[in-house]
Amino acid sequence: MNILVADSGSSKTDWILFHGNGNKTYFSTNGLNPYFQDEVALVHEINELSEHLKNIRIDALYFYGAGVRNDSQKLVLKSVLSKSFKFDKIIIDTDLKGAAIACFGKEKGIVCILGTGSNAGLFDGVEIIKTSPSLGFVLGDEGSGSYFGKQLLNDYYYQKMPKEIQKVLREEYDLTLQNILDRVYKESKPNQFISSLLKGLQVYKDHPYVEKLFKKGFEVFVDKQLAYFKESKTLPVGFAGSIAFNYQSILREVLDERSINLHKIIQQPIEELAEFYSRV
Repeated sequence: MNILVADSGSSKTDWILFHGNGNKTYFSTNGLNPYFQDEVALVHEINELSEHLKNIRIDALYFYGAGVRNDSQKLVLKSVLSKSFKFDKIIIDTDLKGAAIACFGKEKGIVCILGTGSNAGLFDGVEIIKTSPSLGFVLGDEGSGSYFGKQLLNDYYYQKMPKEIQKVLREEYDLTLQNILDRVYKESKPNQFISSLLKGLQVYKDHPYVEKLFKKGFEVFVDKQLAYFKESKTLPVGFAGSIAFNYQSILREVLDERSINLHKIIQQPIEELAEFYSRV
């Protein structure tokens, strides 16, 4: 029996294929997000998947992704996948549930995602039974890559950041004002572009400016999205996503200051999902 598991964010999709003989194959494709992509765009992206599944029959697909938070979005993605491939069984659910399974398995907890975007949910061991309001990268996404990217751009143009960091960003990206305005307001997936600006900070990860920036952003996330759940005072909390993982020392400090019971921080849920489904 061949089982395919996917964890899809806005930027990329991680896949693991369990072969009937016990072997596993890992690969990645572009992100599949029916909230930002129409059916034509999804079909285009899914064509990339066919290169990895040539002549392989898939008995079951478990897909956890961003942008599939309501039934209509799930149906769109299910329709596109079903037209492109033959699956005996398709389960499509949110990236938040996938992260919850990765963090807690079948135990209760509060799961948070800090990647390109951010969100949080209360997991009862089977389902996500409550989520924080998901306001998107314009109104919300506190503590995410797009959130910090916006802060960087703001500080850059208003000259509120150290000159050495200004220099690194200027050398790494085209930060002419017109280019930034076009990328943000005229082109697709502006949240991904804004989030990508954080790559330029890696060399200055321990700089006081960067530490202050991330600590303040994590405090906003914890005090808004995590505090939305009264259970956050008693239940374990798990985090998934590149921002949580790469800046976890600062995140841990913020959580310790608020006496939050941190369970684990993982970068990519796909590894833990693979372990979970290998036991099912």
